[in-house]
Amino acid sequence: MAVSKVTKTDLTSNIQEYLRRVETKGEELIVTSGEDAIFIIKPYKQKQTADTVFGPFRGKVDYAGDILDQESDEWLET
Repeated sequence: MAVSKVTKTDLTSNIQEYLRRVETKGEELIVTSGEDAIFIIKPYKQKQTADTVFGPFRGKVDYAGDILDQESDEWLET
């Protein structure tokens, strides 16, 4: 993923072009004021569901023992 630096002034003058690059190319923009980075514009990524992330492993993972059993007595302390 490409990351580009752009000044506030340049961003203001060319906002449509920069937003199009973020949207179509997935590019991230670091917006600067002088030498200081002031914010980042980057594509929004939807959060993945547990089924999407762990689904490929369903039925492929073995766990020896009872997953609900307590591992140690430290959990009993209150």
